[in-house]
Amino acid sequence: QQRFLDFGYTLFGQLLRGFNVVSNIISTPRNSTNGTDRPYADVIITRASLVTNTTDTVITLTGTNLAGVSGTIQVIADDGLAGGRVTNSFVATTAVDGNNENPILKLPAITNVFVPVSGRVTNFVSAFDFETNTLYYDAYFWDQNAFNNSTISNFDGLTGQFTVVPNPGYSGPLQFYVAVSQNSNFSTYDIQRYVFVVGDTDISAMPTNLTARPLVSFTNQILATFTNGIANSSSNNFTAAINWGDNSTNSGVIVTNASGRKEVRGTHTYTNSGVYPIYVTIKSVAGAETNVVAVATVQPSVTMTRSGTNDVLRWPAWAGDFQPQTHTNLATTNWVSVTNISYLIGYENVATNGSSGTNRFYRLRR
Repeated sequence: QQRFLDFGYTLFGQLLRGFNVVSNIISTPRNSTNGTDRPYADVIITRASLVTNTTDTVITLTGTNLAGVSGTIQVIADDGLAGGRVTNSFVATTAVDGNNENPILKLPAITNVFVPVSGRVTNFVSAFDFETNTLYYDAYFWDQNAFNNSTISNFDGLTGQFTVVPNPGYSGPLQFYVAVSQNSNFSTYDIQRYVFVVGDTDISAMPTNLTARPLVSFTNQILATFTNGIANSSSNNFTAAINWGDNSTNSGVIVTNASGRKEVRGTHTYTNSGVYPIYVTIKSVAGAETNVVAVATVQPSVTMTRSGTNDVLRWPAWAGDFQPQTHTNLATTNWVSVTNISYLIGYENVATNGSSGTNRFYRLRR
């Protein structure tokens, strides 16, 4: 348990298979004499794919508050239609946790971020600690604008209470940090940044999902609708930034629809098929901000080859949650799912469907 990595690094995955690859990487000769401690030859990922894993799973066990309590866990793997089943058992025993975990700020750590002009707002910083240690809190200015245009009053480092007091007549954003630690010198801590908005209202937004095709551009595509609760507010009072989920970013266009709600529209071209989260950040000129996530489904292609009386279907490995459908009439709305179980071959899903005749069509649906 590498506790010293907490709040400095992300635990981004758990290895389920492929340990030989890890062993080969670890055993790669490296130069440890010149201070770089790096391999003589670069270790390069030449190809990667996101695959829907239907053969592995992870179980999380939560122990009691007492050490030395044992229980037998039985695991059953059943492949359903094929009729295969295997069982295994192991004994899990609770142990003393000798680690003193760092406290973590809750999400959100504070909730009152909208302030009336010439008003004030009070918050309590909210945090969690596994060992219920005494916690220490801090709140301070993040930028010069907040320092010049507001003060922090009634701050209590043990309860996390603090009050933001904007300068009289000021309107706009005020950015602050809040932090929590289990020691008063804050040698280790968790921290979050918040924007207090003076003289504005909350933005309420809803995402709009879309379907696209690889290498086919789309324009003026609606990605989200929103309102800030102020009737007839100008669309010029807002900006939108779009992260398309494929390392591409640009700005959105904001228009007002017939019902009076604002719309975020964007233009993009996806080069590869996939399911992409689209992160849309909407900001008002007064400082209010919100984030929504839409989903772009860029349809994968399916290919078919003939083998005897069977149609052999292939589609990308990452698209395991897409399933093939079939029909003899391309214009029908009553497509039938292919029930044959698919399996992985390299970077592709493969399914075999017995059929007769030549007039048969296939498509993928998620």
